[in-house]
Amino acid sequence: MAPLIADFVPEIGPGDFRKTMENVSAARAAQPGQYEVPRTSMTSDPPTQSYSAQVYDPQTSSSQAYAPSQAYSQPDDSVESNLRLLQQQHSPQQSDFAYPLHAQLQAAAQEASDATDPGQGQMIHSLPAMDRIPEHKEKKRLIRACDACSRRKVKCGEEFPCRNCVDLGMECTFERALKRRGPPNRVAQEIKRHKVGGNDDLIPVSSVPPSGASIHLIAHSDAVHQMVYEFFTHVYPMFPFPHENLVLNQLAERKDLEDKSFLVLITSMVAALATLMPRAARRAMQNEHPGAIDALVMRCVQICSKFRGPMLPNRNANEAATSFFLGLVALHRPASITDFEDYMQDSLSIVRRSAFADQDVDQVNSQLCRRIFWAIYTFTRSMRQRIVCQDPFPFLLKSQLPALPKPTDDCYIYYEQIHPQPEGYLPLIEGFNVSAQIYSGYHDLAILDHDLMVRPAEIDVAQQTAILRSVFAYLDDALKAVSADLVCSLAPGWFSMPLDKDNPSAQNIRRGMRWEIQKVDIRVALLTTRFYFTERLVKLVGAQDELLKSEWTKVFKELKDLLRQSTRESLEPVHYIVAPKLEPIFVAFREGHLNSVVEADERNNILRLASELLGSHA
Repeated sequence: MAPLIADFVPEIGPGDFRKTMENVSAARAAQPGQYEVPRTSMTSDPPTQSYSAQVYDPQTSSSQAYAPSQAYSQPDDSVESNLRLLQQQHSPQQSDFAYPLHAQLQAAAQEASDATDPGQGQMIHSLPAMDRIPEHKEKKRLIRACDACSRRKVKCGEEFPCRNCVDLGMECTFERALKRRGPPNRVAQEIKRHKVGGNDDLIPVSSVPPSGASIHLIAHSDAVHQMVYEFFTHVYPMFPFPHENLVLNQLAERKDLEDKSFLVLITSMVAALATLMPRAARRAMQNEHPGAIDALVMRCVQICSKFRGPMLPNRNANEAATSFFLGLVALHRPASITDFEDYMQDSLSIVRRSAFADQDVDQVNSQLCRRIFWAIYTFTRSMRQRIVCQDPFPFLLKSQLPALPKPTDDCYIYYEQIHPQPEGYLPLIEGFNVSAQIYSGYHDLAILDHDLMVRPAEIDVAQQTAILRSVFAYLDDALKAVSADLVCSLAPGWFSMPLDKDNPSAQNIRRGMRWEIQKVDIRVALLTTRFYFTERLVKLVGAQDELLKSEWTKVFKELKDLLRQSTRESLEPVHYIVAPKLEPIFVAFREGHLNSVVEADERNNILRLASELLGSHA
């Protein structure tokens, strides 16, 4: 077969293209009859006349030739003509069926296939490299990363244990649940439910939070750290839990990534701060939008509801503290009193199981459980002075109440033992214990109220009056054994000082603020309790009793001293706790209950001052 121009195409390089074309022209000139225009079909004979343009018809058989779009009457032996011919055959503007080279290659491949395996009828294309379809190699699927590498977002090796865990001295585990993309598979879920057989209560709930659960769900990290610092400054003096040093250390170590109970605890603390002192939370988030605090509290409640459940394996003091803080949020937000009572009952049940039923509990949880118990006790007692709520301690005698927390700061309380408080340093828990002693003074009266509801015919007026009169004597002696630092005049100037953690004197300023908060809380506890007993005694014996006039005078004097020594800044941390307690006293002032001991002008001045300090509650 005569050599074709197409035979030279794969071997022509860009450097010797013109030289090759000259050799082809010379060969044609030496033997003019042997070189013809290339055939377009390997089965049909070439026409003797010149090629004419043909139109492609899909019905045409594969043996037909696909002629070029131009007619060639006589081949041109010049190099330029050969160059034009190659450019026309390989022009990208023409389709695959427009040049004869493609058809020739297809026909040659068909002949080779028929000659090799005529019975199979399968076509094996040996196309040049430019027409060969590239083979896609299947990607090697990566192995599953271990738990530690997955949390750290680093590449995990193929060995076990992996190199990262060996270098860090960690246990290489694969215990986390695999995540599935896409919508949930309802069929698989239904099968799992049938396998469980409805015994969902027997399935243990892991304390490890799901991937992505961290304090960043609350707010950015700096804001959360600042709000926790503000919590221990303004809320902790009234409710001294959780353990300050442990929480700060665990937060610095990012325990929220490993323990969802700790994440929920931090979330409830932030919610309590935003509820009781919204300005501090707004300052930490650097967000002055009016709805920022409501959105923050709602987000915290949703996080607690999502990652908190009744089946946590170890419900300790931190879980009880979480329930307590959520109860505070429910009380001061648009929620029913039932939600508050449910949270407090849940907190109290955890305290009773973890502290008083187990004698082997560590010192940290033991002291925290005592603090939480007395916080629930004092808070519910103060609420029963102004609204009707459930009493969680109806059957406990005063002798059955647990001991007060030890007057020791958190930095001296360890899991194994409690170190003694240094001499000359008044512990912060001392003020909390004083408030608890004040509210526990009428525990017998609370039991009497319960008996009145159960068997009212058996309780006479004389018995009630005797209990009320004994309480007044108890209140007069309540502050005699208290440190002078807790009963001295208020010093609201502490709250006008800038509280910067980087300031060397910040620790002293912070401690001064804490003492002022506790002093206000003690005075309000004593004032409101005395007023409550006086009102109860008036209903029994009338307002003409000499003891009542003396108690009215004490109430007015204590209220006047409290308001005159306070500022808006000093009352801000305790506003949402103190203002509702003082509201019944202001109502009694307006209704004239104290007209026998208070002049009208002085009464109006007290109400005006209270309105400036406490707003709508006065």
